Amino acid sequence: MNKPMYKVEIICRPQKLETLRTALCEIGVTGMTVHHVLGCGRKNDERSYYRPHTASDLKEQIKIETVISEVSVDTLLDKVQQVLKIGDVGEGKVFVSEICGVLRIRTGQRDYEALQYQ
Repeated sequence: MNKPMYKVEIICRPQKLETLRTALCEIGVTGMTVHHVLGCGRKNDERSYYRPHTASDLKEQIKIETVISEVSVDTLLDKVQQVLKIGDVGEGKVFVSEICGVLRIRTGQRDYEALQYQ
């Protein structure tokens, strides 16, 4: 069964993690990896003309990574926007990439089967 698979990377504010995790579980996205990251967006570009970015210019963010095959990308994106959007600068970004292969190391399963829970 060759179902399309997508890697979704969500960058958002740390205080939104639990709310987003709960919302993703509601639509069937249960597996994820969470990273604490630092970053800056275009808002900081104005300051970079006269000095380079420093560590203090970087904001704490959370990066959530998941791979989906059963849940549609549009459903996931709609849910993410519904949970994260409050109308402020710096709410985050979502990146979606097509995945061409997955391997579950323990069993040797590949692609769609490797994403299924056992």
